[in-house]
Amino acid sequence: MTHAREWRSYLTTTLLIVILLSSLLHLFFEYSRVGAIRVFPDTPAPAPKQEDLVKKYFAAGNFPLVGKGISDSKRTVPSCPDPLHN
Repeated sequence: MTHAREWRSYLTTTLLIVILLSSLLHLFFEYSRVGAIRVFPDTPAPAPKQEDLVKKYFAAGNFPLVGKGISDSKRTVPSCPDPLHN
């Protein structure tokens, strides 16, 4: 048997194994699906009030809506670019 025939034989065998394995994996994943099981409560929970949501997401309602402006902020503006990001 020449080298070309051996190479072709190995290639054909490898290709057949890959096709067989991919077909088996396809069948395995196709028929092993599990549906989601959902459990709903008997009584629905009451909807949260708008004030409760504000307290939840804005630190218990300590969010000042009026007062300080941008110029009164204590945040300093850097005088040069950040060397880490250059």
